[in-house]
Amino acid sequence: INAEYMGAVTGKPIYIHGNTTLDETLTTGNYTLTATLDGIPAFKHSHSVCSKDHVDFGAGYLDVDLFACPAKGVSPAAITAFVDSAVPDLKVSAHVVADDQNGQPLLCLYLKLDITG
Repeated sequence: INAEYMGAVTGKPIYIHGNTTLDETLTTGNYTLTATLDGIPAFKHSHSVCSKDHVDFGAGYLDVDLFACPAKGVSPAAITAFVDSAVPDLKVSAHVVADDQNGQPLLCLYLKLDITG
């Protein structure tokens, strides 16, 4: 999935929601999120795909809610991002890759955000 979001504003949450379709039962798995700020590597984070995750990166946070395991069929997924209003304009690129209990790919998301203060 490639997504580009223009018009994001610091100090206000950015909601990324969608549905995934699983053709097998998902019992466990992991995701890795890597992010750059204005082209500079900012952080890398890994966590289970089966539980909600809160990632605090100092100038904001990410809430990641991918799957409620065990899961099969249509499953909602959501990521909420928040950047503190004190942060100047910036371009954020994020890449999320998730694998299931068998090491098979679950999802791949490329996200570009242009955030203004």
